[in-house]
Amino acid sequence: LFFIFYSCCFRCIIGTTGECLDQVMKLLEEVFNLLNICNHANKSVDDFVSIIHSIYDDLPNINIISLPSIMAATRIVASIPTMVDIIEKSIESYFTTLMKPNDAKATPDISGFGWQDVNTALIIPETILDEFRSTCVSKCACLTLHAILLQALPTCQSFTQERRVLSDIIDWCIQIKLDASSEYKLLLLWGKAFGLLLRQSRLKGSSSDLVNSFSTLAQMLIKVGEDKTSEGFLGAIGLGKKSPYSIKFRLVARALAAFVCVQMPMDGSHTTQLRLTPNAPGHICLHAKGGIAPTKQAEQARTSLESLLSSKQYVKLKEHIQCASLFIEDSDKTLMHVTDLFIHLVASLYPDCRCLDVLRIPLN
Repeated sequence: LFFIFYSCCFRCIIGTTGECLDQVMKLLEEVFNLLNICNHANKSVDDFVSIIHSIYDDLPNINIISLPSIMAATRIVASIPTMVDIIEKSIESYFTTLMKPNDAKATPDISGFGWQDVNTALIIPETILDEFRSTCVSKCACLTLHAILLQALPTCQSFTQERRVLSDIIDWCIQIKLDASSEYKLLLLWGKAFGLLLRQSRLKGSSSDLVNSFSTLAQMLIKVGEDKTSEGFLGAIGLGKKSPYSIKFRLVARALAAFVCVQMPMDGSHTTQLRLTPNAPGHICLHAKGGIAPTKQAEQARTSLESLLSSKQYVKLKEHIQCASLFIEDSDKTLMHVTDLFIHLVASLYPDCRCLDVLRIPLN
């Protein structure tokens, strides 16, 4: 009966025109208000949310209610975990049905890629923002986290505040684990992390902080790029579990890890340096100069990427592997070019993920 009720409500909403936003909102608020009176102990809320998800997946033109669903959820739903579930699914449904911008060569802007509409709909009360954000991390709601970041970053009033946001993003990148069906969402957080790191590099941020952040991201990417997990005893002897990620996602991770590691050589005193200018010493394809040379990790990461060329599993991605390898071997390229490699890989390997179009927008 509940399923029939929800189906009727949502089909009624789908049948309304864009001019009836108030009617849509009232119907959604009535539907979501039922979640507040459900018994959480017997999992009825989870069942209701699953029904909503199935309706979102099955009904045509669901984008008509995706944004109103976000607004209604933030106003009505009392349970923060349930609110996060609904918002994440609503954003996902919105971008699934979002058309690609007509002119791919047009100057990218946030409204053209749909995120401005999402941000307008997403209004989280300040009193629950911290709990909402931590719930997003525990539920791996990367789309919602990205929307929060787009709202939060412009409000940063100091280098320190921005640095704190960057630290949070890097922590999220490490903590959040997704499967192959939703792995693309993590790319939004990776893009934000690299974008902020480059911005801090241009603004002459602390060298030690930058080194630590780039190193942490590189270690995370190396793990994600593994075909089998290396954690635990079985992982240490090569018998780890098969990676939950797709081969194209692992390729993106390996390529980025190799590029970052190559751009972080070490000097004679074992201090890590950052290559921020073309032909700076320490590149893997340049002779060692001034005692600055590539690290063993850089050699290993590069070899790990190039080994994919002889893997049958990656045969369909050969062109992308070769392109990434050539990019890494170019000594004119520096850490400031990491987003160029990232955007190229994302655009070529995930061309139909509309939510990722926003990655083309540079951080000033």
